Amino acid sequence: MTFADRLVLWNRFYDSMPPEWRFQFLLWPILIVGTLNMLLTISVHFPFGLLLILAIACVVAVRVPYALNSSRAARVDGDQPPVMGAGSAWLLDINRRYEALPDARRTWVFPGILIAAGTINMWLTIASGFPFGLLFLLAILVLVVIRAPYIYGWLGDQAVSPPPEIELASPAPALPAQEMVVPEQQPE
Repeated sequence: MTFADRLVLWNRFYDSMPPEWRFQFLLWPILIVGTLNMLLTISVHFPFGLLLILAIACVVAVRVPYALNSSRAARVDGDQPPVMGAGSAWLLDINRRYEALPDARRTWVFPGILIAAGTINMWLTIASGFPFGLLFLLAILVLVVIRAPYIYGWLGDQAVSPPPEIELASPAPALPAQEMVVPEQQPE
């Protein structure tokens, strides 16, 4: 059996899992590798986050080519491209809520999240020696995991109720129209 055959078998095994277990199947090994990386960083000053980045890169290298080939094959056959499982309705809902925000608010969502994560991470680092940048990197990873499937259309058109309209504070009552007084010009 070749290496490519093993990758195909692994991906088919992953696809045959119940949708609610797929995320857990990827998350826990990556968390274990991240924990080992943190222990190595603390004990022997191993580069922080290196094993975690390598683990994520391995998962992406195994999964993405298979997903792209299967979506390409589905489009050639005339079917719809594969969509993420039924458990992704909350992901679609979050992205639709984000899209419903006015542009002025939307530009501040990502910087606000990253500033908050960075501030908490700095406070934890100073107070208790928490690994510097870990919470910030996790926040970036979560933002990518939430946003990328929606941007690339992997969520499809699932039947999720549209996000509620975001209501701003009630507008101020309209002021009565005031007449503009233009001073008359005196001939010179």
